[in-house]
Amino acid sequence: KNIRSTVTTVAWHPNNSLLAAGSTDFKVRVMNAFMKKKDVNEQGALLAAAPETAWGTNGPYGNILYEAGAPEGGWIHSVKFSPDGNSLAWTSHSSSVTVATATGSESGPILAHVTLHTLPSMSLLWISNKLIIAAGHDYHLQDITVGADRSQLAVGQVREGSSTGGAAKEKKMTAFERFQGIDKRGQSSDGGATAAASVKTLHQNTIKELQLLADGRISSAGSDGVLAFWKL
Repeated sequence: KNIRSTVTTVAWHPNNSLLAAGSTDFKVRVMNAFMKKKDVNEQGALLAAAPETAWGTNGPYGNILYEAGAPEGGWIHSVKFSPDGNSLAWTSHSSSVTVATATGSESGPILAHVTLHTLPSMSLLWISNKLIIAAGHDYHLQDITVGADRSQLAVGQVREGSSTGGAAKEKKMTAFERFQGIDKRGQSSDGGATAAASVKTLHQNTIKELQLLADGRISSAGSDGVLAFWKL
């Protein structure tokens, strides 16, 4: 087996021939997922060979094309390929974000790394080949820009949104409704609701997933049970 620890996150390459995986051994891997005479192209015709990528020759099914670790350690929470498939971004529990850009050369991918001054991110989303959105335990969206030479990452705008429930009037609830609300928001029964009300961000708990919608907006889903939509 090439991977000997729990896989925490996976992502497909845009051409669906490669699969990236992050795991609890603090590593990310890019592997061949192409199945000869089973995978098809956009027209539905069987493919005899895997499409070429900057990550190198695919080799046999499951072959590892690239392996790297989080520079500061930590379980890998999210891996995502860029829209062109040449870059792979990942974030770990060390609150770091790393981008590897494949060049097709023997020197290997170009690495860029930044440590965020926040709690760990749980999800990454490429908006373009140069802009990444990160989100996680700090309840907000963080812009990260990849430099022109792909060797540096710049931390940019923070998108917090605004809380719509913090100023709402308290209403009487039955015991069932109270515990139902606690379960939905992931709060404790000894003050969790009060703590959540003091949070001014749109999300009141960890953001677990980001998606780019067809109309250009971003959707975010959190442990607070909220599905939010953002305009860039």
